[in-house]
Amino acid sequence: MSSPSTPKPSQTRDLRRFVSLALDGWVLVLVLALTWPVLRPGQLLARDLVFTSSPPLRPESFGLGSAAPRAVPLDAVVALLSQAVGGDLLGRLAILGGLSLAGCTAHRIARVAPLTARAVMAGLAVWNPFVSERLALGQWALLLAYAAAYVVVLLAPSVRAGQRSILALGPALALGALTPTGGLLVGALTAALVARCRRWVLALVAVAQLPWVLPVLLGASGSASSGEGLAAFVTRTERGGGALWTLLGLGGLWDSGSVPPSRAGLLGHLTSLVVVTLLVAAGWRRRASRADGRGHAGPSDPWEVPSWAPPGLWLMGGGGVLLAWVPTWPLAQRLLVEAMPVVPGLGLLRDSQKWLLPFVVLVVLLAGETTAAAERWLRARRPELVGGLVLLVAMPLLLLPDGGVRVWPTLTPVQTPTFVGQIADRVDGTAERLVTVPLRTYRRFDWGNAGLTVYDPASRWFDAPVVTMDRLMVGDLDVPGEDPVAAAVERAMVAPDRDEQLARLRVRWVVGYKDDPEFDAVDASAWSVVLQDSHMVLWEVPSTDLEPAWGRAQWSGSTVVMVLVLDGSVFLLLLLGWLVGGLVAARSSPSRKSRRLR
Repeated sequence: MSSPSTPKPSQTRDLRRFVSLALDGWVLVLVLALTWPVLRPGQLLARDLVFTSSPPLRPESFGLGSAAPRAVPLDAVVALLSQAVGGDLLGRLAILGGLSLAGCTAHRIARVAPLTARAVMAGLAVWNPFVSERLALGQWALLLAYAAAYVVVLLAPSVRAGQRSILALGPALALGALTPTGGLLVGALTAALVARCRRWVLALVAVAQLPWVLPVLLGASGSASSGEGLAAFVTRTERGGGALWTLLGLGGLWDSGSVPPSRAGLLGHLTSLVVVTLLVAAGWRRRASRADGRGHAGPSDPWEVPSWAPPGLWLMGGGGVLLAWVPTWPLAQRLLVEAMPVVPGLGLLRDSQKWLLPFVVLVVLLAGETTAAAERWLRARRPELVGGLVLLVAMPLLLLPDGGVRVWPTLTPVQTPTFVGQIADRVDGTAERLVTVPLRTYRRFDWGNAGLTVYDPASRWFDAPVVTMDRLMVGDLDVPGEDPVAAAVERAMVAPDRDEQLARLRVRWVVGYKDDPEFDAVDASAWSVVLQDSHMVLWEVPSTDLEPAWGRAQWSGSTVVMVLVLDGSVFLLLLLGWLVGGLVAARSSPSRKSRRLR
């Protein structure tokens, strides 16, 4: 019989629930501090962050186009959800919700940990160099996969124990599979952490990849990539010590303009040192535990605490570091350049630092473990110093005080010219292609965020077959694209019989951006002006009776229907899995069983 001073189980649950809500508040504070500009009105158009009010839902959104399906099925999901809530609101929900999910899930992985340890995990999950740099680049979808990784780590133990259905991992897999990279990362992590019913796990992971795998296999651009320009996108050394030292500091993004200035100095070195210390401390605790024959915390060693980082996460984290580091080796670069045009899928290694994602999750969990171990040791040896551990909660902010400096400009909304809507009224629903000039992939608008480029938003503005240039200029390096239609349009623009070739390519509309420095060089003498204002002009290319060189109907109706049905079936299956898994968990929960006994 328990003494009156012993808290009842219901009181313990209520206390843990209150602590979790308080930590959720801490997460929300950090998320708002990192992303506060999104609360302003306007559209999110900067870098790779492109949210328009009502993006069109087209076959190209499902990867059924000539370009490589890099944002599949992301574009389709965004277009569908935008019909319900509007693209402007959806972008804000995706950014705020994704980061909040990562932080709130991170501290719930260690529900039995001390408050300080959970607060450290919650804060570091949101405020770290990887998140800051990727968000500054506008890659919000990769951060959704980052959040999904925490969900997988949280649910994996109960799935292994049979308390939850394997299908309960469906939503996390679906969230990760919005992009090919996220799908592979979250899928591999799921397979590594869930050993029970491995065949079913692998089948579920494979099904989640189908929405982007099928367009890759059937796409007009093929599944192989050009190796040219690989060196421009590999992990970048931010400071002395080499690329590996930078990666250990959770940084290394190829774009220096998205990296906080502090990463190049002392704080960057300190971050790498802290991560190495966490790795060494965790390895030492595990070695001591194995040597004593114990696999759990015991009273004989105050440093021992439960481990929240499973072996599978260590494997994924180490593999992620290698994938991010190896492409920086000169020999490996040469081999990859030769292999990418031949081996399908190797193009995913081009932006190599993104594979650091599982390592970041590992470091967050190790930070909680080490904090809990330090508190346990201090309570046993120096209890008067335990209160000082609260300073560790501020560690992410101290190591990265300028975490929002590069993020805030990217997340600052802009006011899109109303003329865009007038062009849309004219071109929407037409079957002919639309091209924007001067030809380039990223634009800098006078009405946009000062100094920042944005991925050409025309394909999200207009419900027409927009030809998007995928050829990139990174500094002085010209990285060729992979879209055969875009390449054909680019050749046609400089051909003597330009207009005839454009007509054969089914190009009817040309949108000119007047604030582009090369706009005056565009020869539009043979094109008819349809609409124009101070920012843009819409031209119509004269038609011809020539046979089309590349028609719009490159996909059969059966192929389109097959891909659309497959995408819908996959996500319905994953949603059903979530519902079934939640029902099974609810029926098997201890609290439900105790109520039945009473």
